[in-house]
Order: sequence, then C-alpha cells, then structure tokens
Amino acid sequence: MAADLEAAEEARRRLFQDAAHELKTPLAVIEATTTAVIDGVYAHEDRHLETVRDQARLLSRIVDDLRTVSLAEAGVLPLRRQALGVAPLLESVARDMGARVGDAGVSIAIEGGPGLAVHGDPDRVRQVLMALVDNAIRHTPAGGRVRLEARDTGHGRIVIAVADTGPGIAEADLPHVFERFYQADPARDRASATSGLGLAIVRALVEAHGGHVRAANEAAGGARFEVELPAA
Repeated sequence: MAADLEAAEEARRRLFQDAAHELKTPLAVIEATTTAVIDGVYAHEDRHLETVRDQARLLSRIVDDLRTVSLAEAGVLPLRRQALGVAPLLESVARDMGARVGDAGVSIAIEGGPGLAVHGDPDRVRQVLMALVDNAIRHTPAGGRVRLEARDTGHGRIVIAVADTGPGIAEADLPHVFERFYQADPARDRASATSGLGLAIVRALVEAHGGHVRAANEAAGGARFEVELPAA
C-alpha cells in the first residue's frame, strides 16, 4: 500500500511538472487571441473563437494524455486484462481509421493475425494501435501505404507491427521517439494539434502490460513500430 501511494504521488508530481511546461503555449495563444478581440485589434469573427476553442481542446488533450502516461509509468493504471483476438482487433482499428486514411490519401492493409491472441486490456491495447496508425498516417505522403502486421514469436509473445512508406525516422531521433514531448518535426506536430505524447503513451501502456515497443526504419524506406505483448 505504501509503495502504491508513493508511486501515485510521484506520478502526480511528474504530471504537474510536465503540465506546467506544456500548457504554456496554448494558454498564451488563448490569452493573446481573446485580448486582441477585446481590445479591438481583431474583429469579432468566428475564426478567432475557433482558435480559442481548438487551443482549449488541445489543453484538455494534453492533461488527459499526461495523466495516462504518469499513471501507467507509475504502475498504477487500472487494466482489465483478457484474451484479445488479434485479427478482429486489427480489422476494427483499420475500419475506424478509415476516414483518416481517406483524408490523407493513403491505403491501409492487414497482414497476418488469424488465430493469434494477446492478453491485455481491450481499450488500452486498442489505444496503442490507434496511436501508432495515426502516427503512421501523419508521416506517410498521399499515395503511400500503412501496414498492420502480426506474428507469433513462438515464445509466448505476439508481435504487432505498424509500418508505413513515409520518409522514415532520422537515426539521431530513433532513441528518443518514445520520450514525452519529443518532436522530430515540431512544426508538423503542432500543425496537427497533437499533444506530443502519443508515442510516450504507447510505450507506457505497452510496458504496463509487460510488453515492449521498438521503432526502426524499413530497409525499403519508411518507419516500423513493433509492439510485443504476452500471448493469450
């Protein structure tokens, strides 16, 4: 009990520390925009209200993501573990990301999965895969492809991979892609209004399941993320 309380307290400390740093930018945008409207510098137009709304949503996303990462890293995030069929899981993720895929002009394909199952929380495992697919879509040019793959290692582990045909990851960035708020291309991530925590959440959730995640570049080009989870 004491160890759990200490871990939770450490999670809260890191949450507040990171929040204090990352919330400054959207708060500054909200303050500047509302001040300009009040002072008459900006007209009372919907686009300025939309800016405030979008930044408020980003604030909420950052706080939610920080909380998830902090609790998972502290080992106190509740998980409802059960057997999850890999094939239906991948099909569901691909289907639900259909609109994003269509808007980006890329295709998505599934390779492997039938007969495989992992042991994990259905919502959290799904969250991991959705984040990886979203990341792949954002870094794949129109006409490219995102692949979802699954295989059995033969050692009680299942590997689920998300690969893309984008530019890949700079070698200098590879060791850091799962760190909180690390952005290899800050301008692109700001433009897409991400919290900067997507891959940090992926690592925290996978490790909370007793798994591992790794990133690499494909020999033929593009990035590849592999999630290894306990087989069910």
